[in-house]
Amino acid sequence: MKRFSAALAAFLLLLFLGGCAAARIDTPVAVVFTNGNGDGSAFNEQYKEQGYAVLKLDLGKKAMTDPRLNELNSSGYQAVALQSGALALGYEALDTQIGNAAFPVLSANILDEEGEAEFQPNEVITLEDGSRIGIFALTDPEGERLKGLEYLSGDQLFEAARNQVKALKERGCGMIICLSDLGAERARELLLEVKGIHLLLEGAEDGALQEQVGKTLLLAARPDEPGFVLWRDGGFIE
Repeated sequence: MKRFSAALAAFLLLLFLGGCAAARIDTPVAVVFTNGNGDGSAFNEQYKEQGYAVLKLDLGKKAMTDPRLNELNSSGYQAVALQSGALALGYEALDTQIGNAAFPVLSANILDEEGEAEFQPNEVITLEDGSRIGIFALTDPEGERLKGLEYLSGDQLFEAARNQVKALKERGCGMIICLSDLGAERARELLLEVKGIHLLLEGAEDGALQEQVGKTLLLAARPDEPGFVLWRDGGFIE
């Protein structure tokens, strides 16, 4: 099921490396996120009309089931987190569903037997003005599992997140977003240990959540409705 390799990582790094300094995001951005229901279309049209670049992300709940996958495919999502529940599908079925996805399915803390990322760890979105947004995802290491893989947790999880932040900054990303399947408590612990994440979207909560942890905005949406947050003038606004 290997869909990511060290060679590909090196190629992407060379392709996108345009300087080590992260660029400022001057374009207004609306980040629309869902987690099992809805496609954010109403927000998409609303904020595009107001001059925002719209970024559509999903936190992974039911994302690898046929009905939800079809909905996400037809709605223009840029990235989706690999939620641990999807691993219950097994290697073959999960590999098929990831192959059917019209978007990258991300997880940065599941490694193969050689210690390399089993899934695509991150994605870079380039806006019309050339500025870049980096996205990476972390899967619950205590949830469903596929045999033969390593699931980073604790200090190793923190280090994996630091490595993602570093790699995305080196690729010129002026905003870094983490899609999390860890739960709010572990997400807070992560943000106290890992600097450089602008926004963490938490997918393992059943209710809405909004709080500031250090310099990072931590958000969760209710499963039955989309959430959104706006970026303007170098930061997130209410």
